[in-house]
Amino acid sequence: MQWGKQIEVRKEELGKLAEKIITEFLIENGVRILRPDYLLEDKNGNLFFLEVKILSRYLPTERHSLEGHGLSLSQVQKYMSYYIKHKIRCFLLVIEPETGFVWGQYLDELEKLSEDKKYKTKKQNIIIYSLEGFKRRYKIEEWL
Repeated sequence: MQWGKQIEVRKEELGKLAEKIITEFLIENGVRILRPDYLLEDKNGNLFFLEVKILSRYLPTERHSLEGHGLSLSQVQKYMSYYIKHKIRCFLLVIEPETGFVWGQYLDELEKLSEDKKYKTKKQNIIIYSLEGFKRRYKIEEWL
């Protein structure tokens, strides 16, 4: 291994350690931390979060009749609080590995769905939103 590569690895490790120390400090001091996959700015200058998932589609069960995609309850609550307080929206983008489809919609729009179009799992604390709520459907190949 070359010396330069060792230094790069060491810097990366130090960077992770520094982030861990600061994260613990912030949490201890009551700072809420949200780590979106991306914080983006649209062409009109509006900031929005992008949350990207690669998930198989939830299928109907004996507990619910929904076919859709979801997000953890804690993420929904955090993103919605940022939307309410700061008007920063979150766009949920889900890639289905089996089909290659990419499903997306703003979380505040998904939250407007009627109660029969969303379901909270008991064990995993996931909010499943009906596919009907996702307005944009693409094949991943169309983006390449």
